[in-house]
Amino acid sequence: MKLLAIDYILILINITLIILLYKIIRYLHDNNKIYNRNSILTRICNKQWKENTKQKELKVFLDDKLKVKEFNSKYLPEMMQAKTLFIFEDIEQIRDINYHLPDKYVIKYGQGTGLNLIVDTEISLNDIIDKCNSWPKKFIKFKRNRIQYWHNVTVNPVFFIEEYIGDNLVDYKFHTYKGNVMLLEVIGNRYGDTKGVEKGSKNKQSPTYTLYDNQGNMNNHLTINSDDDRGKFIPSRDPYPLPINFEKMKELCQRFYEITKIPFCRIDFYEINGNVYFGEYTFIPNHCNILLNTKYEQFLIDKYNI
Repeated sequence: MKLLAIDYILILINITLIILLYKIIRYLHDNNKIYNRNSILTRICNKQWKENTKQKELKVFLDDKLKVKEFNSKYLPEMMQAKTLFIFEDIEQIRDINYHLPDKYVIKYGQGTGLNLIVDTEISLNDIIDKCNSWPKKFIKFKRNRIQYWHNVTVNPVFFIEEYIGDNLVDYKFHTYKGNVMLLEVIGNRYGDTKGVEKGSKNKQSPTYTLYDNQGNMNNHLTINSDDDRGKFIPSRDPYPLPINFEKMKELCQRFYEITKIPFCRIDFYEINGNVYFGEYTFIPNHCNILLNTKYEQFLIDKYNI
């Protein structure tokens, strides 16, 4: 079949469009504008929490916000932690210790996410009890949504009260793989003007963040938060600096892996008066939705052979 002039023109147009599309994609990739929802960290995270390994029991232990302090005291004693003041199974028991409570404190539930309350203003005891009474049901729902993770695991979380260590602390969240830092989220303005029974890790405030790569170079294009409550995070107008103890925090991440052999973990720290304070270990951060820009993702794959 003989091609007409119009056929050659259409072929030329298609080739031109393909070349143009390639150049656009290449430009976006090179300038950190393309993000992979199914990134290497997303896949590692999902694979790890679905695996039924001997590490599962350890991860569940480390998920417990009270029991984890035993682990830290034994294996990472130089890392400071908020002191535990009171422990009780029934939140109604808080009435018995009410007059022994400091003016400011934090009350938490041992398992689950967002089940905490920062008491730094006057709140009625009944309001505190009503708030805390909702946590066991929320934890059951939390477990149900992660049935593979909690399969054949029995936990009995309790309520406990911690010392108050500061207001609107900057949170340093290290995403790690085999002890190596993949990226660092520095998050502040967690509570803003939030007060009363709404002041906890889950509130309507829009936290601000600054991102750093594995070497401590600021780059707010490394990842984006688009799922669940993380979607309301916004870049900080004034970038948060690296913590003074950045290298020490990296060392703690490496030691945690050497001790536990848990490949993927997000480890959270605070920095107070020059001291490193423990935040939490998280094995399913943001439900394992860890978007990475494709250029940085390829860098991590090549550097760490993952």
